[in-house]
Amino acid sequence: MSDRVLDVSNLGVAVRTPTGWRAVVHEVSFGLAPRQTLALVGESGSGKSISALAIMRLLNSRSARTTSGTVELDRVDLLALPERAMTRIRGRRVAMIFQEPMTALNPLMTVGAQVAESAELASGKSRAEAWSEAVRMLDRVGIADADRRAASFPHELSGGMRQRVMIAIALVARPAVLIADEPTTALDVTIQAQILSLLQSLQEETGLALLLITHDFGVVARMADQAAVIYAGRIVERGATDDILERPLHPYTRGLLACIPSLERPAARLTVIPGTVPSAGDEPSGCAFHPRCELGRDEARCRDEVPAAGAFADGRIVRCWKAEA
Repeated sequence: MSDRVLDVSNLGVAVRTPTGWRAVVHEVSFGLAPRQTLALVGESGSGKSISALAIMRLLNSRSARTTSGTVELDRVDLLALPERAMTRIRGRRVAMIFQEPMTALNPLMTVGAQVAESAELASGKSRAEAWSEAVRMLDRVGIADADRRAASFPHELSGGMRQRVMIAIALVARPAVLIADEPTTALDVTIQAQILSLLQSLQEETGLALLLITHDFGVVARMADQAAVIYAGRIVERGATDDILERPLHPYTRGLLACIPSLERPAARLTVIPGTVPSAGDEPSGCAFHPRCELGRDEARCRDEVPAAGAFADGRIVRCWKAEA
């Protein structure tokens, strides 16, 4: 689509294991337009974060590598760029908020200096101008008394404040695309709501396209226009968030939604999906979900053949031999 700012097509990633390189991300495809939010949702180990790192070209080449696909930002394939050119784009046109701010922030630098460094690198501002911009950005993301707090070190701030600093670092350069990897994990509910509201307001103000990585369907329902459910490195269902939440087509999506606690369902009857996401090199043949799936566990086709991506009338893409509209 011509209005997309980011197009990911057939992205593949492999990791090094004791027995050699093993594929862990397969044919991941999606697009993002300005002011649009796409949620990439799935269990831990499903391939969400490694896909994001591949898009940013931040994979450790000794242990992981991109094996296929394209990542087009403004119609330029990031995967084909020399590293120097990618360095000029990373942080300026596409930025990322990492999952754990305490480990992502430099403990030896003040938070103001870290935001200022990002501003200085992105725009060529002088050190004084960059510092002033950093203070303004810290204030914009809701840090009270920003001028004083800019001189604080990460360990002197609460978890919610550190996450706001990460957002300030990511957005001070006014990127077109922001990847937020579990931005509210480990935060209490009140702070979580504040961070999500902040992202929404900044997105509306700047036209940001947001890729939101999460395992929380509550966050998906609140934030995302589109959702992509990923399992064992494959997107198994992708479409409008409302459609997926109201009428999930893939058994894995239905299983995830059934696991959400409800006041209408006693705690003793909470649903769980049996088994776990397969590890690298241990993926079953056929549909990777079939050992955990009530529909496909005993179906020969599900055991033997990887499902094709099927298109449905409501625009959804689903990888399942048993999916029905």
